Parts: sequence; C-alpha cells; structure tokens
Amino acid sequence: SGHAEFYFENGKLQELYDWKNKQPVINKQWNADGVLIADLDFQKFCATYWDNGRIKQKLEGFLYRKDGTCMCRVDSGRSESYFENGKVKQQNDWKNKQLVAQKEWNENGVLVKELELPKFFKEYWKNGKPKNVIAGNLYINNQGELALESGREEFYSENGTILAQSEKKDKITIEGSFDVNIWYSYDNDSKTTVINKRIDYNEIVNVKTKEDVDL
Repeated sequence: SGHAEFYFENGKLQELYDWKNKQPVINKQWNADGVLIADLDFQKFCATYWDNGRIKQKLEGFLYRKDGTCMCRVDSGRSESYFENGKVKQQNDWKNKQLVAQKEWNENGVLVKELELPKFFKEYWKNGKPKNVIAGNLYINNQGELALESGREEFYSENGTILAQSEKKDKITIEGSFDVNIWYSYDNDSKTTVINKRIDYNEIVNVKTKEDVDL
C-alpha cells in the first residue's frame, strides 16, 4: 500500500499509482507533452485519451480486473469509445458482465447500429434508413455472436424498400435423463454384475403456437 511516481527524462510526470493490498487503485498516465492519456479510479471509472486531449475510451460503473491483470472491464455499467474528433463511436451497457445494449456511430455522428437484448438489433444505411432489422428473442451465443432464437429478420434497400424477410419459430428446450443398466456374466458364467449409467439429454425443438390454444 502506498504511492509511486514515474517521470520522463525531461522531468515531466509520466505515471503515478496509488496502491492498496498490492493492487493499484488509482493510476494516471501522461505523454511526454504533459497531456493526460489514462485515468483510473478502480471500481468507479477508467478513461483513456487521444494525444490531442480528447477522450478515447471511458468505463463507468462497477469495474473488475481481467484475469488478475490491471486491465479493467465493466461488470455492470457503461463503456464508451470515441473517435479522435471527439464524436462518440460506440456505447455499451453491461449487467453482470453481460452486454445488454449497444449503439455504434460513424465519424460524422450518424447512428449505424443499435442493439437491445433480447428485443432487437438494427443496422442503418448512411442516409439513416434501416438496412437490417431483427426483432424477437435475441441472445449472444457461446461464440460471442448475435443469434435469434425466435422472431423476424428483415433486409431493406437504401431507398427503404424491403428486400427479404424471414421468420424463426418459437423453440422449447427439452431436458431430462434416463438410466442404462447392462447386465453381463463372466468367469465361465459363474459370476454376474451390472453396470449402471445415467445419460442426460438437452434438445431444442421448434414449436408452432396458435392463438387461444394452451400449450
């Protein structure tokens, strides 16, 4: 626990740390011109800056260190990244280390993508009109990719004309288990034994739903 400072050869402050229980809790970094480029108050916020002094990335909320390193991630809160011109590039909302909402803009400040899990995903043309719209029950799969469990996907031309659409029906998950018992004899049929094994299964199947029908 304590304080540490590092300096450039020209005498300007390069980096400072405040430590507690062998972990950095405060960290600030400057470039050789004295411009702040990183600012961390652990578990509250983390920010990095472009050399022109404008913010580059900002994390706010409940933070944690990735794999025991000093690299911060958001457990619950918001992360934002910015273009060098100061305009916001991407905004992410997190809950319990899971992405729940996201927006992306181009360098001119035009919205190009937005996501709100599990409700929808939208992608836009440069003129602001929708390009791809997915609505229904969305999730992030084990490969970190956006997937649609059930709902509708639509594709549009740049002038707003719909080009294609598809619908994915509702699914249900069937889980269970069964026992397998194998009896056999050995030692010239003078002895017998039984092998027992339980097998678990998990299957996802499509179902069609109708109005006024109870499943």
